[in-house]
Amino acid sequence: MKNVMYFSLFFLLFTIIGCKTDMGTVDCSDKNYPSINYNGTLYVQPSTSPGFTNTYTWQEAIDYCNELDFEGCDDWYLPNKEELHALFTNKSLIGDFASVDYWSSTHHSGIPEDAFMQDFADNGGNPSTRKDYDRIRCRCVRK
Repeated sequence: MKNVMYFSLFFLLFTIIGCKTDMGTVDCSDKNYPSINYNGTLYVQPSTSPGFTNTYTWQEAIDYCNELDFEGCDDWYLPNKEELHALFTNKSLIGDFASVDYWSSTHHSGIPEDAFMQDFADNGGNPSTRKDYDRIRCRCVRK
């Protein structure tokens, strides 16, 4: 009787633990997300994801990307200044960029209240803007 109880307890624990390790496991490498080669593959947030056309303050953009869970992939982040510029130079390949400003995660070391953004209009400037109250778009990425 004791052996049956131990086996039942072992089976129950194995099933629960096994289920927890299998639950929520999504292979994000097989997603057909736009991507570029930038220090390895850099996947770009698809235009079908929620919040894609919203505007954000800098901190809201960081939070949005960090909390984005799209099709089971939850390792998105706001690109740094260099990654965002790579997106700009490959914007026709990636697609779905508006001719507006997009946030980077890089803050301006000389002006603490500013962060760098990328102008996705024709000139592609990379100025900084106010983190706390300017609201612009963001495009999340993942590796």
